[in-house]
Amino acid sequence: MRAFFKWLLGAAAGLIMLATQVGPQEATSRLSEWLTFLGFQGAPEWLVNQAADKWGFWIGLFIFSVLVSLSFIDWLLAWRSAHRRKGDQAISYLPEPDCDLSFAMWAMSDTSAWSKWYRAQALVTDSMPGERSYMDIVVGKVEEQALKGTLQIRGRPAESKDWEPIKREDWLSARLDIQPNTGLGSPWKVRIMPRGGIDRKLVSGLIKYDNRLLVNSAQFQSIWPRQDAEIDRARKQLLKEASRLGCDPAKIRLLNKT
Repeated sequence: MRAFFKWLLGAAAGLIMLATQVGPQEATSRLSEWLTFLGFQGAPEWLVNQAADKWGFWIGLFIFSVLVSLSFIDWLLAWRSAHRRKGDQAISYLPEPDCDLSFAMWAMSDTSAWSKWYRAQALVTDSMPGERSYMDIVVGKVEEQALKGTLQIRGRPAESKDWEPIKREDWLSARLDIQPNTGLGSPWKVRIMPRGGIDRKLVSGLIKYDNRLLVNSAQFQSIWPRQDAEIDRARKQLLKEASRLGCDPAKIRLLNKT
């Protein structure tokens, strides 16, 4: 509708400009002659005056220029939006607006700037933990943010279709437990368990969630982005040190990728 309206105004402006330049050369204005030709009688005196052609041309040119400018701005905004979406897709590693926590943690452990920095550091010190121990470290990072309240985790009871936000203080008595997943999706499955020394009954309301926990992808990736200038600089410095120490070139090349 907006495009049609702009096209209509543009056509009208073009016709006005054309009407001021093409027509009978009389004492009256060409605009008034065209109006008479089209069946409109009794044109006002200011329109009959020949000066009306000059003003009509400039008014038509002004309208046409405004429409061209608006069309250019629309194109520029559309290009910028598409470019921004392309950039967002390039730095995003979670596929949906809301993502299963197990999948998010697995993707973060492999793709985020923090994970690459951690593995670069472990490469230099020859202290990379086993896969299970590494995922326990990832769990600890997620729990830390949940305790701070910077990461909102939601759960869903088995008998419900609604997702419930888990309160920040609930993480004082509950923790995340991660286990290998033999089913589809992420190779890891996370669930809620009571912390050591906490009665299971105290967290029964959290344990009832059907082993599916959800996070907002944008919030999660803002904490662990794919790219972070400061962390990426530190990683590259570590990789230079790894190269100097003669570490595995294949691992260095892998961790050099952004």
